[in-house]
Amino acid sequence: MIKQGFDFIMFTQKDWLDLAKGRLRIRSDYALAKRWDVSASEVSQYRRDRLRLPLAVILDIAEVMRCDPMEIITGLEYRRCREQDRERIKSEHFRLMTKSNWYFTDPGNLSYKGGRWQR
Repeated sequence: MIKQGFDFIMFTQKDWLDLAKGRLRIRSDYALAKRWDVSASEVSQYRRDRLRLPLAVILDIAEVMRCDPMEIITGLEYRRCREQDRERIKSEHFRLMTKSNWYFTDPGNLSYKGGRWQR
């Protein structure tokens, strides 16, 4: 599936897990589970959007990625929010994104190579 519009910029839970794994230089969800003291099954459920990322996990990902935790929260909530709240969440997300600017200052953060998202 090709990401379009704002969905291309706002990462999913799966994207955030992959970005954190890349920054931490770990390959398995099991290693993430050990880091966060949860079961590997829970990490799998985060990846498939069956469970929401807990705030403690979001804070750890933000610390690892050196970004504002609200940037992660607004990106995740954009897909879940009511239609009338989307514009407000979108504007806050982009304000935070341009403030932290981590996407553009270190291209090694993103697993995007050769015109495709790397998995």
